[in-house]
Amino acid sequence: MGESIAVFDRHLTVGCRVIGIPATMGRLLNALGSWDLLCWNEMRSDDEKKKLNNRLRRVVGQVEAVGRMIDNDDYCVDILMQLSAATGALNKVGQIVLEQHLKTCVSDAIQSGDASDRDEKLSELIRVFRKYAGVID
Repeated sequence: MGESIAVFDRHLTVGCRVIGIPATMGRLLNALGSWDLLCWNEMRSDDEKKKLNNRLRRVVGQVEAVGRMIDNDDYCVDILMQLSAATGALNKVGQIVLEQHLKTCVSDAIQSGDASDRDEKLSELIRVFRKYAGVID
């Protein structure tokens, strides 16, 4: 995993910064369209970062296993089950990042009293819910 790429949220906001993650994970997340969720708050501890990166490494392993299963002509249902597991694991990472974003960036924007910052964060949340969680049409 020596190769690394720099990644940033296309809608970079206060409290977010550019992050570097292993290129394999970057390509995976690009393919799955999940970059909008990676607002990496600088207040995240090294332990939290390590746990999230470990989860992402497991997802990469699951996706690579799907590739091997396809190459080996494994049973379709087995492939679908592995894909479901990888999707669930990646969604869990998104849930953790979203929860942290709510507790830090969004909370800070609301408490700051800055109406434009608050409105921006709320608009971001609506966009995230629409795209990621499917909560709002």
